[in-house]
Amino acid sequence: MILQLGLQILKGNKPRIFKYGEQSRDFVFVDDVVQANIKAIGKPSGIYNVGNGISRTFNDIVSILNHNLSTTVETEYFDNPYTFYQNNTCADITDTQLLLGYQPAFTLEQGIAAYTAEIIQLHKQLNNG
Repeated sequence: MILQLGLQILKGNKPRIFKYGEQSRDFVFVDDVVQANIKAIGKPSGIYNVGNGISRTFNDIVSILNHNLSTTVETEYFDNPYTFYQNNTCADITDTQLLLGYQPAFTLEQGIAAYTAEIIQLHKQLNNG
């Protein structure tokens, strides 16, 4: 989602999200996923949710991307065509914290900031320059 919205913004297009961008997800930065996997080595088998334990909206993503890309692109909202769509998801990381000692190190803002250079580089590659 972050990559797709970032590429839309860099193309000069309005990022497109379902009305009215208040759908939320528990976005997790890849370094936090790696951290959780390393902490799971040698631990008892089980199901460990990995996330931040905080849901953030798609509007938040667009705002953070605009900030990091130094843009002011407005969002284009469109009707959600899916009746089964989950409007909010959030990982319960309580057991992961207790049993693995996992603690997310990146906020959404920090994760997008760390990822921004890669989004810009991919945009350049896709647009031949």
